Amino acid sequence: MAEMKGTMKLIVMCAFVTWAARGVEGLDPQPQGNVWKSGNTSRPWQNPGWASSTQTYNPVTQPPSKDQNSEWPSLSGGRQEVQQNRQPSSGVSYSRTVSPTNQRTGSTGGLRPSSQRPYNQNGQQRSTYKPPSPVSASHNRTRTTDQELTTLSEKLFDEDVNNVGQNIRLNYQSRTQSNSLKDAAPEPLLTVDPVALDSPTIKALRQLYDNYIADSSFVESITSTERQEESDFLDKILDTRVMADTMEFLADKGYVQRNKKAFKELLNSIWFTMYSRGGGIIGSSAFEHVFLGELKKDEVSGLHNWVYFANEEENHRADYMGYLKKLDLGKKSNLLKVHFRWSNIIKNSGSMFVGTSPEMEIALYTICFLTRPDDRCPLSLGGKTFGIQTYTYRLNRNRGVVIGSAYPVF
Repeated sequence: MAEMKGTMKLIVMCAFVTWAARGVEGLDPQPQGNVWKSGNTSRPWQNPGWASSTQTYNPVTQPPSKDQNSEWPSLSGGRQEVQQNRQPSSGVSYSRTVSPTNQRTGSTGGLRPSSQRPYNQNGQQRSTYKPPSPVSASHNRTRTTDQELTTLSEKLFDEDVNNVGQNIRLNYQSRTQSNSLKDAAPEPLLTVDPVALDSPTIKALRQLYDNYIADSSFVESITSTERQEESDFLDKILDTRVMADTMEFLADKGYVQRNKKAFKELLNSIWFTMYSRGGGIIGSSAFEHVFLGELKKDEVSGLHNWVYFANEEENHRADYMGYLKKLDLGKKSNLLKVHFRWSNIIKNSGSMFVGTSPEMEIALYTICFLTRPDDRCPLSLGGKTFGIQTYTYRLNRNRGVVIGSAYPVF
């Protein structure tokens, strides 16, 4: 009898060990694709290398991707963007992880404080400023035809004096496929003449790089200094002929007021309003998504701007792996759909203009967002036709609609 009891106890213990092992495996499955670079050796896929290495990172579960661009699925689909009780470990801004060459030195010591702290390093309270929701200048909008859009885009392209396409060398190397794990392009895609970065609007764009946290599951807030940098950027682009004619066209169609201040407020709202891309965490904006890029679990979303992509290549954080499609827009610009790795995570397919100015891209995306929301918007540059796909994001409490994503399609 004693021997039988001992045998039964052994069987029970073995069953418990087997169950526990399976339970752990079910909670934290080893990913099959790329994982985060991390100092957390026990669960490297749960802790971004640039986040706090002393706390566990628990990614927000997201819906399956709609397409290879993984643009709209990275939004929460219009859910409330109010912060919930979840308290993720404090993130680190782009200034340390993404663009160290653009770190700002000043009263805060050059690095943005943790997003979880309501005060900065000098004890000053962080701003809770929220820009006004976009409001149409008129309910009597005039229908915008496809022909008007293609004609307007060509006109703006001719006026884009800050275009620097002639100062960029493209090294396409090999064509690849979106699901490839092989690097078909051992050399960088972009070689940019430093003179191109002296453009006033590009310089203003680069000043914003250290204002954001790359991981959209970390809470973000905004300081008065950062708000001023956003305002300065908008002022720079609004001083251009491209944006002046954009305002005139949209005013004629009843989408905006024919007033520079009011137009700036609308741009500020649709591009810089912070919202959630999942879990109720306020950690994203249209500008950050399109003109920088975001990391979410094991996914790269956004990153559609050549200036930022060139910056990441130069700092060895972006690895161009080959192109999927390319379209020559004459001597001034190009359209590319590329396969690349950023922060050790592969993005299957991402599209971007190359050589265009920030104001040109803001203008085209804004026009398409207002005239063809959640649709493909027909445009033409250098005699070549293509489209821009936009997605809207409806803020809760009827605070209006802003840009969820926008990128070129061809």
